[in-house]
Amino acid sequence: MLARLRRILGLTVAVGMALVLSAASALGAPGGGSGGYSGGGGGGSSGGGGSGGTADMPGWAWGLIVVVIFMIIAVNLLKAQGRTGRATGPARLLRRKREEKVELAAEGAAMDDAAFTPESVKSAARDLHQAIVEAWTGRDRAALASLVGGDLMVEWGRRLDDFDRKGWHNITERLSEPAVEYRRLAGSTASRV
Repeated sequence: MLARLRRILGLTVAVGMALVLSAASALGAPGGGSGGYSGGGGGGSSGGGGSGGTADMPGWAWGLIVVVIFMIIAVNLLKAQGRTGRATGPARLLRRKREEKVELAAEGAAMDDAAFTPESVKSAARDLHQAIVEAWTGRDRAALASLVGGDLMVEWGRRLDDFDRKGWHNITERLSEPAVEYRRLAGSTASRV
């Protein structure tokens, strides 16, 4: 869908440019534009003035308006597509196949340790996310340090220090449950990712 929207947007831009260029050449043609010369325009001593209504708008202007409307729609659709953060088309299919493969391997690992079942891993990931959100919002650096890796905590510590200097309090809340994908099972001892 994204590629299709890009093609539509490109076509819309091309049509818009053609309309603008045709309008410019029409204004440069004999009798084009405005002025008091006979044979065209309006507003001069011998030419009649226009009524100023939309019926007098040239066809290229209407075409340009339509092109702009299509461009606005296409851009908003592209933005909406980007906000989902989810792969589409073949990428979604590959992602789903990989997740199915990992979940099958996880079921095998779960025979040794029930913590590796996809349901357990996904539940633990959601719980971890909730704990991180609560610790971040509560400015609990000790809790954050116990929940995230050292490198991430260094970066987050800098951000929290900056917020403290500015007198800001970054409040984070979950608006819905996060979507969790079981992406990888690594090594001889499975790792929960």
